[in-house]
Amino acid sequence: MPILADVAIGPMILLGGLLAGLALFIPIVLLEALVLWAMRWAGFKRALRDSAIVNGVSTILGLVFFAAYYATSWRCERIESADGLQVVENCDFAISPLVWLAIAGLLSIVIEGLVLLWLRKYPPRITWDAVIAANVASYALLAVLMVLGLLKFG
Repeated sequence: MPILADVAIGPMILLGGLLAGLALFIPIVLLEALVLWAMRWAGFKRALRDSAIVNGVSTILGLVFFAAYYATSWRCERIESADGLQVVENCDFAISPLVWLAIAGLLSIVIEGLVLLWLRKYPPRITWDAVIAANVASYALLAVLMVLGLLKFG
């Protein structure tokens, strides 16, 4: 199953449906808003609004990126038994979903940083520090969910 808040949530929507995507989008928006607020980006309401906007943009772009990832890396192979009487089909990603998660994290940082720079006009150093901290927190959560088997691709 893919993900929805951030670039990584695009897959959740495509494979798990909109409700599954929203189940990840909301906690990620809240977590990133808390990080922004803790870094004194703005008051909590403003941080929540900014987090929702940037995660919405990165989620939409994540749908496109994951569709390309899925189209290029999902592979199936048919294996016949020695006597030719049985056939097994094995399907999996050619590229590890953990690699996708790392790429999605980098894309989220770039996309969200650019959107926040445009949205708030803060100095670049403050904006990039806030975006990196927020995304490290949310992608750490996603990585833990993947390792625990609660979040699956495919």
